[in-house]
Amino acid sequence: MEHPKLYKGIEYVQLKELPEDQQQKITQSLSRELFIKILIDGQLHQDCILYKDYKQWFENVYSAPATREQPAPEPSPATVTSLNVSIAKS
Repeated sequence: MEHPKLYKGIEYVQLKELPEDQQQKITQSLSRELFIKILIDGQLHQDCILYKDYKQWFENVYSAPATREQPAPEPSPATVTSLNVSIAKS
């Protein structure tokens, strides 16, 4: 997990500074509404995410174990029981 940057009390991460796999996955899974723009020294950074949102995504989406379907259990062999019935006629 990346460490946050701090600008005027805002903790954030910048998308272009994340590892490539995180960049791809975060853009596929996060709503564009969570991206923020920060104006720093006259430069507009449009690919920023609040650190709290990044941390939540990292812990719950990126680092979450992939859910795999468990294979169906092998059916157990049927047990065959013989039953001998004698009917006596009177």
